[in-house]
Amino acid sequence: GTTPIFEHHLQAIKQPSRRRAARVLLRGAYGHGLRIGIVTSNPVEGTTPVPRPRPTAAAITPADMETVRGAIRAWQSATPLTGGRAPYLLHFLDVLIGSGARPNEILGLRWEDVDIPTRQITLRSTVTRHSGEDGKSHLFLQAATKTARGFRAVTLPDWSMTALELQRLSPWGEDGGNLTTPPGLVFPSSRGGLMDLANVRRSLRDALKHTGIAFHPYLLRSTALTAVADVYGMVAARDVAGHTTTAITESHYVQRAAVAPDVSGALGDYRPKS
Repeated sequence: GTTPIFEHHLQAIKQPSRRRAARVLLRGAYGHGLRIGIVTSNPVEGTTPVPRPRPTAAAITPADMETVRGAIRAWQSATPLTGGRAPYLLHFLDVLIGSGARPNEILGLRWEDVDIPTRQITLRSTVTRHSGEDGKSHLFLQAATKTARGFRAVTLPDWSMTALELQRLSPWGEDGGNLTTPPGLVFPSSRGGLMDLANVRRSLRDALKHTGIAFHPYLLRSTALTAVADVYGMVAARDVAGHTTTAITESHYVQRAAVAPDVSGALGDYRPKS
């Protein structure tokens, strides 16, 4: 095929994410063909790139967060299940927003990394999903965070530590945590294994479907980092987030209006005369 032919077919794909994926796949296939000598050019290289949308940081208001908590409590008590629906959910959210951590970092948290007297948690691992030896997709506890700076200790607010203390009273608490796989998980699944973030999202959708609030776990990370940046500055938010630069924190996670320079002096001639 030629570049114009590929351009025509790619532009016929209306959804940008699918068009981007198709272009990546085709470009990679032709690139491999070039390397092994079965084609002499890569016509996909000349097609129009599909830009990724610039992420917009968002934060939930304190009032909406209270609405979320109330909706979850109502949803949990609606069905008389043993232990209630997703009994960990409120504790998980309070630790998530109190730490500014990635959701899968909190799902990978173990009791040995919780220091209640100092109100600190050490984030040293994360839950990931990839193919196992059987070729199927499985959850794994990765013994490293997403970035090198992700290995960090974070001091929690007292109410987040209270949530951990309540979680410790659950059947999978610090004593029962040794029955989990891996041992000592703070937020395991109902079977004692690693919790899938997809299941957390499913519970949240069920609990919040009547609130009208667009909510997902990562919203609490950006909310926490926005609050930290507003009070302590962008460097502190970067360190809490575990980012390598403040640019990542500012562009992806902190909801902040751009502050224009004070140029009001240039408008003095327009002051009302009377």
